[in-house]
Amino acid sequence: MDHERRSKPSRQKRELKKKKHEREGVRSYKEVSLEVKLSTKRAMKTKIDNKCEEIENSLQNNSSKNAFQTAKDLTKTKQSGTTNIQNKDRKCLTEKQHILERWTYSHKG
Repeated sequence: MDHERRSKPSRQKRELKKKKHEREGVRSYKEVSLEVKLSTKRAMKTKIDNKCEEIENSLQNNSSKNAFQTAKDLTKTKQSGTTNIQNKDRKCLTEKQHILERWTYSHKG
């Protein structure tokens, strides 16, 4: 139910984005966009508050391992992974020219 409440403004925002060139559409889009931003901030704050409460409970229960793991999960930065470009035979390509050729081949319209 909570997910439905949050996704409705997102759907409205997508629909209003198509009407942004109209005067009323711009106003409506800005209102819905602000609502989406604020609800996202509230959800993030709630998530952080819940994690902090979980850390406090873990420390009260003398479970420092869980507390530090939760703190680590809360503060870690997102790390992106690397991907390898492979040819048709699934061998890794290392030369720049071969990578560009493979990329243009796989992304032709």
